[in-house]
Order: sequence, then C-alpha cells, then structure tokens
Amino acid sequence: MSDEIEAVTEGAKAVKEIAKFGQEVVKATSGAGRYLADQAGTLPADVIGLAGGDYIRAWRLANAEGVFAKFEEKVKRRGIDKPEPLSPRHLVEAIEAASDTSDETLQEMWANLLANAMDPNKDTSLQRVFIEALKQFEPIDALVLDAAVKHHPEGQFGAGAIARLTARRSTEIVVSGERLIQLGCFWADKRERIENFGVRPLGTELHLACSPDSED
Repeated sequence: MSDEIEAVTEGAKAVKEIAKFGQEVVKATSGAGRYLADQAGTLPADVIGLAGGDYIRAWRLANAEGVFAKFEEKVKRRGIDKPEPLSPRHLVEAIEAASDTSDETLQEMWANLLANAMDPNKDTSLQRVFIEALKQFEPIDALVLDAAVKHHPEGQFGAGAIARLTARRSTEIVVSGERLIQLGCFWADKRERIENFGVRPLGTELHLACSPDSED
C-alpha cells in the first residue's frame, strides 16, 4: 500500500511540474507563436515534458522558442490574419519533433512547414509523412535535398555533383543520400559502379512544404 501511495504522490508531483513547464512555454511566446501553442491546447505541457531532467527540458524549451520565433516572424511578414486551422494531433507531433533540434537550418524548415501550412495562400498541408521524414533529418540532409531539387529535379545525379554544389565531401553526400533513400526522398540507381541518386515525389513535396516564402 505504501508503494502505491508513493507512486500516486510522485505522479501528482510530475503533473504539477509538467503544468508549470507548459506555462513557461506559453509565457515565452506571443502573437503568432502564442497562437501556434493555443492551436494545440495543452501542447507545451504534453509535448515537451520532463524527459531527461531539467537540462534537457530547458534545451527543448529553447528549441521550441526558436521555432516559435521564426514562425511568428514569417507570419508577420506575410500578413496572415486568418491562418488555416491545423490538425492539433499533427501540430503536436510537429512541435515535439522540432523541439529536438537546435540546428538553425532545421528550425527554419520546421518554421517554414508550419507557416506554409497555416498560410491560406498556400496549398501546403501539415502531413504526417512530412513530419516523420523531417524529424529524422540531419543538417546536411537539408543541404543535399535543396541542391538536388534545385539543380537536378528530374534527372539522375552523382554524389560528386552535389558535393560541388554544397562544398561538402562526396562521402558525406553518399551517407546523406542513403539516409534520404530510407526516408523516401531519394531513389538510387546502383547499376553503375558509382551510385547515382534521383529525387522522389516525397522529396520534391517536402522541399516545397519546407521552403521559405518569397518574402521570407
């Protein structure tokens, strides 16, 4: 019985801490960023949570604030007064994934995805397939996908071509290309001695969904 009481007590403490942390996130956001949080109800408390202790919590909070700030700036620049409503479930998943990265490039992609999905002048939607792919991106994947879509949207290309465009090593491009294949963004032709890649429809659509508006 004492163990059960202790478990209930610890559970109650955890709920209070999560609620407190959720308030911290909401206080840290305003304008469009606050709207984004409000769209998902108890988003900050439920999503960012307490996993990993205070240090990880603070790190994820800072990441979430970074995405919110970038999102808010984009919404202001576009003059979006009546944003398109998003699925709370997908929004929760997106913010949860976005709060796990401190990389500026990836945060920009998350902010663009959310801003484009809320922009009534865009036909972008917050799809789970985009969220699942982007949450597994490394920073170099963003560079590789961008270079591939812009310079080789329909044809095959080798790692060397993307390496020259991104000023990265060919071996880095191959590793990134293999990961993008696993995520469904690239396809590969391995009949040649040197592996060639190509952009799949998911890669094209994900790039479009995460691209900045012309005014950003």
